[in-house]
Amino acid sequence: MAAIVGRDWTHGEYYDSAEQSMDTQWAAVIWPIIESANFEHVVEIAAGHGRNTEKLAQISGKIFATDINQENIEFLKERFKNSKSVEVFRNSGADLRIIEGATASFVYSFDAMVHFDSDIIRSYIKEIRRILMPGGRAFCHYSGFDQNPTGTYRDHPGWRNFMSRELFEHWLSKEGFRILKSAYIQGVSVLTEDRTQSDNVTYFELPLDAEPGGEFLSSEERMHELDESSARYRAEIATLGSEIALLSRQLEGMKTSTSWQATAPIRWLKTRLSGR
Repeated sequence: MAAIVGRDWTHGEYYDSAEQSMDTQWAAVIWPIIESANFEHVVEIAAGHGRNTEKLAQISGKIFATDINQENIEFLKERFKNSKSVEVFRNSGADLRIIEGATASFVYSFDAMVHFDSDIIRSYIKEIRRILMPGGRAFCHYSGFDQNPTGTYRDHPGWRNFMSRELFEHWLSKEGFRILKSAYIQGVSVLTEDRTQSDNVTYFELPLDAEPGGEFLSSEERMHELDESSARYRAEIATLGSEIALLSRQLEGMKTSTSWQATAPIRWLKTRLSGR
């Protein structure tokens, strides 16, 4: 799903056009929301040709810019070849396995997730939870188009994929994030009432007392861990079964025993149950 959408964003014409409005979008929409973030170690999702990266580089200590398309990776490498703060990585379009757990102070994505399938967004939210350090923050721009759920994103206005703020915030809450601000936007305007054909932006943080994220595990690695856990539980169940069988035999032996000492616990229990 990530590759299908990604193939539509390899051409420079769109990026050249979008670059012209970047200053206005940054000043009117983005910066007023994210200015309180810690920009020491930034991860950008789906950097494209780097117009957002350019803005982030002016305020950040280190930026890891990711993208699914090799054409965009080559463009980014050339654009930031003289930058000491920007590193560029190609990713799968659904995970951030190149980033160590609990190392990012800020995760950013603007004008990319609006096209992502909802399963891809869910995957990224899990990855943001993994890589953010406690106290870290994130900013995501995503689609608010919640109609035609069985259609493809190319059928929707602005190629927005099926998504909603309610679903996004629901997933954030499941991962333990705290929402700082959500807003409806159109172009360079922040909306308070008119939500028709609008996008969403959400600014959120991982609480300081949250458990730090671990390392990335592929689905195969996760299945291996589950298999190992299942084997341990089966072994424990078998051991408990043997112990229960032994205790049952001992109890049966006590019931049939004529020894006054061996049957003492049973006589005590009968006395207690009879209320004497």
